[in-house]
Amino acid sequence: MKRLLHISHRSLRYRALLPFLTVIVIFSMFAAPAYSADVSLQWNSVAEADGYNVYYGTESGSYQTPEDVLDQTSHTLSLDPGTYYFAVTAYNNYGESGYSEEVSATVADSNPPTSVSLASDLASPQPEGTTVTFTAQASGGTGSYEYRFWLRDTQGQWSIVQDYSASANFIWNVTAGIDRISVWAKNTGSGDNDSVWSYMLFSTDMNLPTSVSLTSDLASPQPEGTTVTFTAEANGGTGSYEYRFWLRDAQGEWSIVQDYSTSANFIWNVVAGIDRISVWAKNAGSNDDDRVWNEMPFSTDMNPPTSVSLTSDLASPQPEGMTVTFTAEANGGSGSYQYKFYFRNPNGQWAMVQDYSSSSNYIWNTAGFTGTSYIQVWAKNTGATDAYQVWDTSCCIVSSDTNPPTSVSLSSNLPNPQPEGTVVTFTAQVTGGNGNYEYKYYLCNPNGQWAMVQDYSASPNYVWNTTGFAGTSYLQVWVRNAGSPDTYQVWNTAQFSTDMNQPTSAYLSANITSPQPEGALVTFTAQVTGGNGSYEYKYYLCNPNGQWTMVQDYSTSPNYIWNTTGFVGICYLQVWVRNAGSADQYQVFDSIAYEIE
Repeated sequence: MKRLLHISHRSLRYRALLPFLTVIVIFSMFAAPAYSADVSLQWNSVAEADGYNVYYGTESGSYQTPEDVLDQTSHTLSLDPGTYYFAVTAYNNYGESGYSEEVSATVADSNPPTSVSLASDLASPQPEGTTVTFTAQASGGTGSYEYRFWLRDTQGQWSIVQDYSASANFIWNVTAGIDRISVWAKNTGSGDNDSVWSYMLFSTDMNLPTSVSLTSDLASPQPEGTTVTFTAEANGGTGSYEYRFWLRDAQGEWSIVQDYSTSANFIWNVVAGIDRISVWAKNAGSNDDDRVWNEMPFSTDMNPPTSVSLTSDLASPQPEGMTVTFTAEANGGSGSYQYKFYFRNPNGQWAMVQDYSSSSNYIWNTAGFTGTSYIQVWAKNTGATDAYQVWDTSCCIVSSDTNPPTSVSLSSNLPNPQPEGTVVTFTAQVTGGNGNYEYKYYLCNPNGQWAMVQDYSASPNYVWNTTGFAGTSYLQVWVRNAGSPDTYQVWNTAQFSTDMNQPTSAYLSANITSPQPEGALVTFTAQVTGGNGSYEYKYYLCNPNGQWTMVQDYSTSPNYIWNTTGFVGICYLQVWVRNAGSADQYQVFDSIAYEIE
């Protein structure tokens, strides 16, 4: 940092005035083992000056005893971390000038790193000539870091390959005879040579692959013009691999279609007259031509399907306006298939509704088609020139006069009653009609007020949160055929209460009789009588010294399993019971004595 400063004069008794002083301050910091730093100040000389005083302190305008630097125009101070303020004066036989303009500098706190990691972008080993990037990362200290990189040869000799710099990366063109790389790290400017260090093994000693697999994304056969991706995977060796792909024609002649590269994939646009594909694999950079190899048959000779089935996701009949999905499945051939769909309306007119494609599904909206219609599918091998190879037809009756349901039941997933705040799911089930249905739900609160809580929809379920409904409520469901203008066709009502009666008594029993030897496992079971709803249970244990301890907090489990190890003498088990969700400490309890010998 450079600042232009001016020195004024303090002249009461001087015989001559000193001119203005221009001061240039340049500071730089170099970390020392004690984590201090050197701050260098520099200024230009002043005519008639015999020497200079350097003032500094940790507060602006407040300086400690100056340092007389004689006639030097620069001075270096070794300072601990912190912010400092500096000024310079000139003096001669007539006295001392005023302070120069003040400048400041901050010495950063610099702690050395405690560790350094070393990683490479490619795993060892790699073939000679490969470019590998090593990355170091110092941590645990403060400030900036410098890194030095070393290589060790197979004779154990280390050599510096990249001296200390701010770069944490070393890019190495792999050479044979090296087995290790190391990095040293330190604070920038530190005199330490190797504050922290790390190393890793790296070599060109590569194990050869022992096998290679070959797969395709589409099964053979495929029609001419299809795009097929073949994938190879070498195994059993180390390092990276290269792959070469071959095709063999019907006359047995092999030709290279993709020469050695790091790509394990070969994308082939299928042509007739080819019956086999092969891959060779070797270590990347190896001179071996075919260290391992594999092959697979692949052709365009496709067997046509022998049958096709046609199914629908909804059973016939269906009301007008429904959406029905038809699915075809060709069988008995080889390769992939194409499907074409035809539709015959109730007037007997056929029309193609979906041309040949790989999709085996056709979605039909029955709106406007009251009566009996037919869906027909044609199927053939993909790319075949036949009009079709197999076909099938499905009948669907669409009726505008659907039969309404004759009854509906309404059930809940939890028994009645339940404590207030419980979430209960009600499910309606329709019988006696056909087609699809719509459901609407009403709720009558304990004050007798009805409200619609779920409008007509295809969902037969209603989820009710009973919070705020203390007492007896009623759920009612209305049902009708989907799309029907009727207000409802059938309905049903279910009563549900949050008024829970407290239990009147509890009985506690053990699965094995007292006494038992120490270490036995005893299961205690609580039974409740006289209330309704569900219950919660809490267990206490009194040891032979008369000390009570809670051993199982409130839960829905009526059982407590006691490991008697360490309990010799007469103990007591006590259970507290209350309605689930009750704020009472307990509503009933029972105790049982049990002796451990």
